[in-house]
Amino acid sequence: MPNSEQKHSLSLTQYGFTLPELMISMVIASIIFLAAGTLIIETNKGVKVSQQRQHMIDNLMTANMAILRHMGQGLGVYWAGNNDLNAFDPQVTAGSCFAGNTCGRVRQLVRAPDTVASDFSAAIPSPPVTTLAAFLKESQRSGGNAAGDKLTDVNGIGVYYQHQTSQFSGVLWITESMGPGAAIPLRAGDNSANGSSISFENVVDVAVINPDPPNASLAVPLRGVDIRIVMRVFNNPERNLWRFCRPDEMGAGDCVTTATYSEMDRTISVVFRNNVMGPPPGMVDPPNDRRFFERVLGQIYFYDFNFPNITRANSTEGF
Repeated sequence: MPNSEQKHSLSLTQYGFTLPELMISMVIASIIFLAAGTLIIETNKGVKVSQQRQHMIDNLMTANMAILRHMGQGLGVYWAGNNDLNAFDPQVTAGSCFAGNTCGRVRQLVRAPDTVASDFSAAIPSPPVTTLAAFLKESQRSGGNAAGDKLTDVNGIGVYYQHQTSQFSGVLWITESMGPGAAIPLRAGDNSANGSSISFENVVDVAVINPDPPNASLAVPLRGVDIRIVMRVFNNPERNLWRFCRPDEMGAGDCVTTATYSEMDRTISVVFRNNVMGPPPGMVDPPNDRRFFERVLGQIYFYDFNFPNITRANSTEGF
């Protein structure tokens, strides 16, 4: 029969831990906790990157819809070549966008402007803005049964590109003003009582190209134009590693980034549905009634798409 001392020794052996066992257990637990913490951190980074990528896709799709919606309704739109439009003010001429050629302009932009020089020392970077288009558009939304729902209405539209810097992305702005003319100026980021803007950030390159017809000018109305937008998203959530220089500028000077990234681009082919091309063939003395004038898609007049009214709230992204 074991005595009391033997029983006590047996109890410690069965229910206690020796110092080496305790140290080994602590090492194993530390490894497990470290692995779990690393997994949580990496998972969180992956979620953020995935969210940024989805935001870029959504941003590009929304920009596509916004450009088609607003530019597709342009009236009296002409091609300005590479001339500066920053001072251009779209106005009704002789009481109608169909009687003159000053209602709208679209400019050529082969590529986005060079990235603004280093903004690392600038407290608040202030990159310049290029006006891509300024015109009047049909703003009466389709639908409804009341007589007033079928009447036309005209608003001023400005499409702008705020240049990217090394640390801040370019921003595409679409501004709508509640009426045409110099009394209500158009500008990027307008959020006054008479106008509102929507913005799209993460932009690193913009092009306005391929006028249709190819000989479009201030004397030949536009049927359509292509707008190419390039957006960038980074695979690292640390913003201090991001650089938004134009694609062909990346990799040198202030444009060096230690974060991998991917880009997505889209070419948006805009058709100016309501743009008047001239009187119907064979009509020597056309009537003043604009319904008889030749349009891009024939004699049909298009009202605004019945999409959600996306121009009534500013984006909180970008600048």
